[in-house]
Amino acid sequence: MLIETSEKYFNQLYDGVDPFHVFFEDAERLGLKKKHDAGRRHLTYPRILEPPKIVEEAEKSCVGGLNKSSFVYGEIKYLPFAFLLKELDVGCGGVFVDLGSGSGKPVFTAALTRDFDRLVGVEYLPALTSLSKRLMRKYYSKIRPKLALKRQKQQIEFVNADFLTYDFSDADVLFIASTTFDQHLMEVLARRCEGLKNGSTVITLSKKLDSKKLRLTSRYQMQTSWSPTSEVNIYKKIN
Repeated sequence: MLIETSEKYFNQLYDGVDPFHVFFEDAERLGLKKKHDAGRRHLTYPRILEPPKIVEEAEKSCVGGLNKSSFVYGEIKYLPFAFLLKELDVGCGGVFVDLGSGSGKPVFTAALTRDFDRLVGVEYLPALTSLSKRLMRKYYSKIRPKLALKRQKQQIEFVNADFLTYDFSDADVLFIASTTFDQHLMEVLARRCEGLKNGSTVITLSKKLDSKKLRLTSRYQMQTSWSPTSEVNIYKKIN
């Protein structure tokens, strides 16, 4: 499918959806983020194409094993991420997993861009998981019937879970939007990624994974909602 056509379907899926509002409410309810009423009016999506980066004040208390500063919401942009996926050196089929999947944009981009067999989004915040599941039902009923037969057979799943304990060892492509993750969290993720199958691909944003079993194969810049030049690191799992 042409990238332009899949972008049209993606835009239809997210028309009128405001994941930033959902994130704010859920994070505040769980005590993960202080209320920022003054700035909220600037974060209506998709009216503002470049919502500002929301950074939690430096608090060291942890939730689900993560510092509160790890709960910062930003989003990929469809075209840059679609082109990234198109360029990956991976075969057809397999499993795509997104750790910290938010409203599901990387998962749906992957479903529209490549012929994965199964796609999974793992998200800690319940309301964002629920939003992703609602969008999945819309995707299945309105968009999937228009796709090629192989993509109509794709299985999409959104899981409300802590990705530090969720088993993602079957992933062929693992995406981690790790821009705000601290060093300790990246070290934990590096150890967990060592359990992936040999040949699996791991993509991180901004932060690097330090492991002898993960070989950095390429690095470049990609536009995201919070930066025109987010660093992308692509690894291959090796023996």
